[in-house]
Amino acid sequence: MLQLVWLTAMEQFLLLIYEIGLSVLLLLLGPFLLLNRKARAGLSQKLGFIESGLAMRLGKLNRPTWFHAVSVGEFNAAWPFIQAYQKRFPDKDIVISTTTATGQALAKERAGRMATIIYFPFDLPWIVSKWLDLIDPELVCIMETELWPSFMEACRRRNLSVVMLNGRLSPRSFQRHKLIEPLSAPMLRKFALIGAQTQAEAKRYRTIGGDYLPVAVFGNLKYDGLAILDSIQVANLASELNISNGDLVLVAGSTHDGEESLALDVLDKFRQAPENRAKPLKLIIAPRHPERFELVADLIGKRGYSVKRHSLGQAFKDRSDVFLLDTIGSLSKFYAVASVAFVGGTLARVGGHNLVEPYAYSVPVVCGPSLYKTRDIANTLMESNALRIGRNRLEVEQLLLSLLTQKDLQEAIGRCGRAWLQDNQGATERALQSIEPLVEARKQTASTKRKAEKTTV
Repeated sequence: MLQLVWLTAMEQFLLLIYEIGLSVLLLLLGPFLLLNRKARAGLSQKLGFIESGLAMRLGKLNRPTWFHAVSVGEFNAAWPFIQAYQKRFPDKDIVISTTTATGQALAKERAGRMATIIYFPFDLPWIVSKWLDLIDPELVCIMETELWPSFMEACRRRNLSVVMLNGRLSPRSFQRHKLIEPLSAPMLRKFALIGAQTQAEAKRYRTIGGDYLPVAVFGNLKYDGLAILDSIQVANLASELNISNGDLVLVAGSTHDGEESLALDVLDKFRQAPENRAKPLKLIIAPRHPERFELVADLIGKRGYSVKRHSLGQAFKDRSDVFLLDTIGSLSKFYAVASVAFVGGTLARVGGHNLVEPYAYSVPVVCGPSLYKTRDIANTLMESNALRIGRNRLEVEQLLLSLLTQKDLQEAIGRCGRAWLQDNQGATERALQSIEPLVEARKQTASTKRKAEKTTV
């Protein structure tokens, strides 16, 4: 008993220190938040200033389910689940929050008609409480490992069920959370359910939060959300881009600084090889962040190529063209026209992005060694002979050039990737089945409360 009291007191003390530290940090960052366009997005909502129209819409909702997805990647993973959730529980109102402006724009575009879209608040108790009091959610679903101490504590005090979907805890993140275990462990224990992507991640969550942590392995929701074009749609896309049946296409997706130049180097070296002169190779580059679109366009021009931009509805015209995918949320369908894919954030020290999207079209994937965010997935893909990892820039170049010149190898690796993807789908249904008892329990609690109120009256 004394130990429990001590642990609770320690948690509250650490929470207080965290809240004071975050308050000071926000004050220090005030000028940056006000002057930087990217940081300023949604700032008023994040600070708890809610427009009257939005407040009225939220106030009319009936105990909604609140989904939180930080940015584009998390929303793309959550979106098929949100749709399935609404189909399973059609009477439930839905609120979706994001942190970034790009995530907000995508959420409004796809879900604006069926949900209320907001920015997630800064994690200070008076701001969090204001939003929770207004929304009054019945259930909160958080995508991936978004751990906010004040938000979780506020949910606990309101007896709200909080579910983590697509829970991801890489070895590097695990080590960071171990360092702050006195703060991380209590947060994890406040979840009603943690849906981990893999058994390895489930084990890491339990190592921090304890053996009795409510963890289940659902798999990765992103695999169910891959919007696969049919053969007619693929042919139409290829026609729009002026890609012929015999063309080789390299798609460099989710690229960061230095990775676009790698793709251009591969294009140069492929075309310089005498044996490839009769083989047409086309390059599509999709930078990860919109603010880099112009920089990448300039780089392509400086390398002697002509830039064709998706945002302008342009297409390949001649040998000197490189296609710049300068729109948000379009990359997955462009893998449909690829012969080989390079997934970015793996040569730049970012930890990797979505390695799986190309496999929806049986496209082989090459990446660099920086995979600390996606290590578990990368390992299983390697075991299935579905992924090629270069240890450095030169090796990535060689792997790409090798695959581009070996159609049989392209097809073999692509088939392995497609088979792996099919074996690992189904996370959405598993998650829905696990969440359903929580929803039904909340319904029963609300019904009992209403009956008690009527009896009292």
